[in-house]
Amino acid sequence: MIAPAASLQLYVGGTANLRGNGIVNQGAPQSFAYFGTGPNPTLNLRVTTPFVGLIYAPNAVCTISSGGNTSANVQGAIVARTLVLGSHLEFHFDEGL
Repeated sequence: MIAPAASLQLYVGGTANLRGNGIVNQGAPQSFAYFGTGPNPTLNLRVTTPFVGLIYAPNAVCTISSGGNTSANVQGAIVARTLVLGSHLEFHFDEGL
């Protein structure tokens, strides 16, 4: 859990699987930043609670799915080579980024 006054930058060089309550950001989207470095081919993001953050993975296939029958709620921004939506998605782009 990332508290409102905290932040986390995650640098990943391989395949990443973020699932369930893996990243719970209680602050603004810029409080969590995921950076896929050169050999980051895949990011699998399974959203069960709202995902609040930034994803910068220009070489990765980013797959977003939800847990259960609910929509995946994503708040922030995503840069990826390919974006695959495995379920309904509610996306809220933060213009302050």
